[in-house]
Amino acid sequence: MKKSYILLFLSTIIFFTSCLEHRVYDHYEHTPLSGWEKNDSLFFNIPGLAETDNYNINLGLRINSTYPFQAITLIIKQTVYPGGNRNKKTGFPAGRLEKTYIDTLNCRLTNKDGRIEGRGIGSFQYHFPVTRIQLNKGDSIHICIHHNMKQEILPGISDIGIEYVKE
Repeated sequence: MKKSYILLFLSTIIFFTSCLEHRVYDHYEHTPLSGWEKNDSLFFNIPGLAETDNYNINLGLRINSTYPFQAITLIIKQTVYPGGNRNKKTGFPAGRLEKTYIDTLNCRLTNKDGRIEGRGIGSFQYHFPVTRIQLNKGDSIHICIHHNMKQEILPGISDIGIEYVKE
């Protein structure tokens, strides 16, 4: 009897703490540590959203000590494909076409003194806000990310991630 109460209590805590989380998508893609090439884009596909709401989009970045620069510039292209009832001829929802948003993100990785700002030892993690966007129920998103640095191959970047958080 006591075990069932403990199990019920733990289940309730897990249920309520998960309800407080507004993150609807959080995924990282790996890049070769030997070097992320300028023309090697990373892709993320977010399936249809469950709710219409405003979403904050954040970028996650993981680097190690071999990354040679104090900053990185990334191009983030998001294409939103509308959900809902589709027009039989076009395949798109009636009256709505896909929208593309392009953001250039300049990510500062060190402070004025050259000290690394990321969290970690040997490997560092960063989070940068990208944009805020209103999305509708059923919308799906395709994201493409590539770097826009003068050097063609960037060593030391291990992962790039995207996070969508409902407001």
